Amino acid sequence: MVKALVESDLGCHLHSEYIGCLVYADDTLMPSASVGSLQKMLDVCYRKGETIDIIFNARTSSFFVVGKAYDKKLENCTLVKRQLHGMII
Repeated sequence: MVKALVESDLGCHLHSEYIGCLVYADDTLMPSASVGSLQKMLDVCYRKGETIDIIFNARTSSFFVVGKAYDKKLENCTLVKRQLHGMII
């Protein structure tokens, strides 16, 4: 899954290093500059997960916004045809 995200080149970069996917155990953090890009990253993960028998749980997944747009109405993303609800922090 990480390789699929790196190859997609979606997500954030720091200088020239890809940091669009940070993984620890069964947790994944996917920094993205836009909700649209995040949705594309979720789609990449879902498609790859299907090929390697990984099942994602949308009920335990969420996203949040930081930065200048932190108080804007959040678009919702979908994972496995379930809506993820954004949080303002």
